[in-house]
Amino acid sequence: MIVYKIRRKSDPTQYVKGTPYYLSYDGTGRTFEKLGRLRAFITGVLDNHNREYIPDWDIVELEVVERGTKGVHEVITHEKLLELLKG
Repeated sequence: MIVYKIRRKSDPTQYVKGTPYYLSYDGTGRTFEKLGRLRAFITGVLDNHNREYIPDWDIVELEVVERGTKGVHEVITHEKLLELLKG
């Protein structure tokens, strides 16, 4: 599966997060699962007059590969599992 992120050219460790109206950056950023959603986000930025940010962006294309599976009991704590079973 291919996913997309928007990375800053001026600081490649930072990715766009937030909304087209409230842009911010962090180390993980926002992931777009479809190209159409990425395009809609960029259109929203253009419509919101935040155009000055766009020249500093690169679109990063990432391939997500399934590594394996885990049972629910492997990803939650023992105490939480017991609590869920009692309730």
